[in-house]
Amino acid sequence: MNHEAVTPDPAAGTSACPLWPQRESRTVGQLNGRQLRMLWKELGCEFTPEAWGRINEQYRVAMPQCVACGFAFFDPALAGNETFFRQLEHPQYFSSGRPEFERTLQFARRRELKRVLDVGCGSGYSLDLAKQAGLETYGLELNSQAAEKARAKGRKV
Repeated sequence: MNHEAVTPDPAAGTSACPLWPQRESRTVGQLNGRQLRMLWKELGCEFTPEAWGRINEQYRVAMPQCVACGFAFFDPALAGNETFFRQLEHPQYFSSGRPEFERTLQFARRRELKRVLDVGCGSGYSLDLAKQAGLETYGLELNSQAAEKARAKGRKV
């Protein structure tokens, strides 16, 4: 992902920080739909047009970062539809080595947070790491099979 400051594509919309609504954000990374599809293909995933929804090859996916708190995030509206998550169900997706897990822990440490909510927690790997770091953890997961795996490990999902 390109980490230079870039001008957001107006067609992609802007997102307020989920932690500090009404605060300014800046784009710190972005990909287009073609690049996103290539990344998924490298992981062995190809999705139907129905699963991609509104994300065509030219669609720009930005990663804003809140200027007030430093939290980097993707537009929650891009989370994927039911078809996407049905087609996504495979072991590599719910892997333990995803870089956003460590970024989240670093953010929590800097802010001296006590609790975390992982929206889209999968089978709970991020929750496991946060629990090991001494945080109180909660998860939200729409994939019932993944949510059950997290609950089986004692996570509140």
